[in-house]
Amino acid sequence: MVREPGHGHPRLIEAIQRQAPQLQHAILGGMAHPNAIALAEELARISPGHLGHAFFASDGASSVEAALKIAVQYWANIGEKGRSQFVGLEEGYHGDTLGAMGVGYVEAFHRDYREVVRPAYHAQSPHCLQCPVAGSPRPAT
Repeated sequence: MVREPGHGHPRLIEAIQRQAPQLQHAILGGMAHPNAIALAEELARISPGHLGHAFFASDGASSVEAALKIAVQYWANIGEKGRSQFVGLEEGYHGDTLGAMGVGYVEAFHRDYREVVRPAYHAQSPHCLQCPVAGSPRPAT
């Protein structure tokens, strides 16, 4: 059996075994538990700026989905409910939830969902092999 990097790593397995008797899995859903609080506090301590909130998601697509919702909610909270369009990078894969597909639409993966995905604006990816200056990055200005 071929393992992907990180999958089945002994340190990960040991951490899961230590954690399982305390708390196996819990969706936070507006609640917390001691380990989530400790992690949020440590992230706030080591991050630049003054962070006062943390949002934990179970996977990357869910974190993208939450970020989109948080952005829409922010604008609604300050009275600008019409600000609900998003920009993503061309060929920027962000997951397979409907919101994540909208900002990270990749034709090969998502074409069957085109009619149900809310489209976003897409900017050209900064990948140097695809940039318009003959395969080299743009010079600094």
